[in-house]
Amino acid sequence: MKCLILGGGGFIGTHLVDTLLEHQHEVRVFDRPNLKVSARYSKRENIEWFEGDFLNIEDISRAMKGCDILFHLAWSTLPKSSNENIVYDCETNLVATLRLLDAACKYNIKKVVFTSSGGTVYGLPCELPIKETHPTEPIVPYGITKLTVEKYLKLYK
Repeated sequence: MKCLILGGGGFIGTHLVDTLLEHQHEVRVFDRPNLKVSARYSKRENIEWFEGDFLNIEDISRAMKGCDILFHLAWSTLPKSSNENIVYDCETNLVATLRLLDAACKYNIKKVVFTSSGGTVYGLPCELPIKETHPTEPIVPYGITKLTVEKYLKLYK
């Protein structure tokens, strides 16, 4: 399988890259330009490195062509910073992800794996440990956009 990892240069992304390569998958990483982590993989086979802007659908489409699975790890905000500019959080994460999902349909991506955020989509816990059936009551824009993407993924499925 050819796997595309958006945000593959981050902490989770690099571990995912290593695991997919160990399992003999072809890996294409898409991340911001000038990340030093790309040198870590420069001599490895079965890996391609694409640089671009997550908000630019042409950059994303170029990376998506020929891939079977898409791992969506890219996100432009953190829980705290999402409060500083709610519109930015929505435009750069939710709207960009909807464009991504449209492109995934166009390029016949067979599966999309999205890393959400349990702590922020559930909000303040009613009970511990938090179960997946716990009500979702996000208290920051970051959690709202993550949860909204989860809902859209169900719709696109």
